[in-house]
Amino acid sequence: MAAAEVPVTGLPDDLRRKLPRYPTVPVVRIGRLAVDVRHDGKGLGSILVANAIGRVLRSEIAAYALTVDAKDEAAAGFYRHLGFLPFGPVDKALFLPVATAKKLLEK
Repeated sequence: MAAAEVPVTGLPDDLRRKLPRYPTVPVVRIGRLAVDVRHDGKGLGSILVANAIGRVLRSEIAAYALTVDAKDEAAAGFYRHLGFLPFGPVDKALFLPVATAKKLLEK
């Protein structure tokens, strides 16, 4: 995971309207994470994402969202299944607002 920022112009209008009028927002970028194919389908990917969310929530550094650049459509589908939304013009660039991520962990 790494601190980053993204332009607000890539966010959906309904979310962008709720933000201060800055050109960018702080995010946490999740690097590539993977599960060995021998353990595919066991929920380990979701656990890794939950761990990343927990780390962001415990951090003292403010972030609006978690972002990820999915390597292929299967990975993008995995993240969309977890609630990540498309970001900007690239369909494999996805984000999850921290407020939404927090609700996911509370379930």
